[in-house]
Amino acid sequence: DDDDDAHAIVISTSSVVSDGGLIRAQSAAAKSTGSAVFVENEHFAVDEEAEEKKRVEQISKTYRVPWLRLFGLSKPEFAYYLPSILGAILSGVAMPLEALLLAQALKYFFDPDVDSMMDGIVRTSLGFVGIAIGIALGNVGQFWGFAFIGEHLTKRVRTACYGKMLRQEIAYFDDPAHAPGRLTSTLGTYALKLNVLTGTQLGIFAQLAATAIAGVIISFSASPKLAAVMLATLPLLAAAGAIGVIFVTREHGIGKKDDSSGQANQIASEAVQNLRTLRALTAEVRTRDLFEMLITKSAIEHGKPAFISGFFYGMSNFMTYGAVALGFWYGALLIDTEGLAFDDTIQAVMGVFLSAVGIGQALAFLHDIKEARTAAHDIFELLDRRSACDPLCPDGRKASIFNVDDDYANNTNVKIVFDGVDFAYPHRPEVQILKGLNLEIPAGQTVALVGPSGGGKSTVFALLQRFYDPDAGSIYVESADLNAVNVSWWRSQCGVVSQEPVLFDLSLGDNVTYG
Repeated sequence: DDDDDAHAIVISTSSVVSDGGLIRAQSAAAKSTGSAVFVENEHFAVDEEAEEKKRVEQISKTYRVPWLRLFGLSKPEFAYYLPSILGAILSGVAMPLEALLLAQALKYFFDPDVDSMMDGIVRTSLGFVGIAIGIALGNVGQFWGFAFIGEHLTKRVRTACYGKMLRQEIAYFDDPAHAPGRLTSTLGTYALKLNVLTGTQLGIFAQLAATAIAGVIISFSASPKLAAVMLATLPLLAAAGAIGVIFVTREHGIGKKDDSSGQANQIASEAVQNLRTLRALTAEVRTRDLFEMLITKSAIEHGKPAFISGFFYGMSNFMTYGAVALGFWYGALLIDTEGLAFDDTIQAVMGVFLSAVGIGQALAFLHDIKEARTAAHDIFELLDRRSACDPLCPDGRKASIFNVDDDYANNTNVKIVFDGVDFAYPHRPEVQILKGLNLEIPAGQTVALVGPSGGGKSTVFALLQRFYDPDAGSIYVESADLNAVNVSWWRSQCGVVSQEPVLFDLSLGDNVTYG
């Protein structure tokens, strides 16, 4: 070609016909780049849920939550912990107090003096009204306070995590564990689950302690012997209450994580967004089959727990009424042998029983502690991760490498050199993409890279934009190593139209210059 400003570099199946560089080609570019590929192994989709469960179990057993750091995230809202915990305590003592008032009401009903009975019933009724007001105030204080703390924590964590995601290198997002759908799910759910550790759990523990202490005091004040027998059944009663609430909520799908449905939604979403790639790879049928398989699996997952839920819910009721039956039987025995008063019998039995009901209901909300610990692990892991190529880092050389000012128009004529560059995508290290690439592009020259699909053409441009760093060798812009150039500034100097461009809601010129 007579035009000195035009230069073609032909990339064959095995080499670059220029400067002795070597590029190994692959059958499909998508295999090299690790970009949106939907024809994933079916076993990966099926086993992903099991692997995630194993991961959650492992983390929950070994991970030590940094409590000081965790509560430090809610430091601006510390003042709201006091009304929240007081509200939880107020809610916790309600159930045992109901037992006390119930025993008093039954005592008054057997009073032969009608006026005395009515006075006692009125006082007892007012006591129940007071409990109702106390529960209302306690629940408002508990749930409003912890919700206020939790919402601010969620906002703070989401902002920090999103900012950290924006700082990560492109290779971070090539990892299937960091797929866009999963990252958005992390922002949406993990930040919320973190509230269990900082707010919900703390309130429930305060409520449990108040319920247990008040119930034991009320029962033992009526009959120590009967209270001791009922206290022995307390773990059984609490477990029955927790099992009942958990399985009822599962039966109605509340709080049940449907991983298969989530995976199907992610596949459908990414397939629509990358329809061109899907058709180019002729993967429509396999993607549809994978979607159908996950939807079918989701339907099966919803059907299996029905029998199990019914069985365990029935067993929880059996344990509950069995414990109450034991209490009343022993209470009747004490009435016969020791002259225990009827109202004291009711107070001793119902004090522990209603306390156990309250404890069981509270324990039912602690079933996601494992996932909350996993959320803390993943969030802090992300926040502590140091990006290999931080686009927001202010370090690095800027326009001085060209010996010109920051004006983009003056920076178009620069020399670019690939010096012995080796490269394989981080998540496909067994596939060598570039090997010993030596390429010099003089200032102002127009260059075309020509070669088969998967030959490394897009990889060259990805390296030039600092999306990845070479495994070996260097890339120079003028005399500066590209790794030493400020990432954000360098990308602002590059205008790129990719093979499958993602267009922003801007003009065509803005989209081109946006890079």
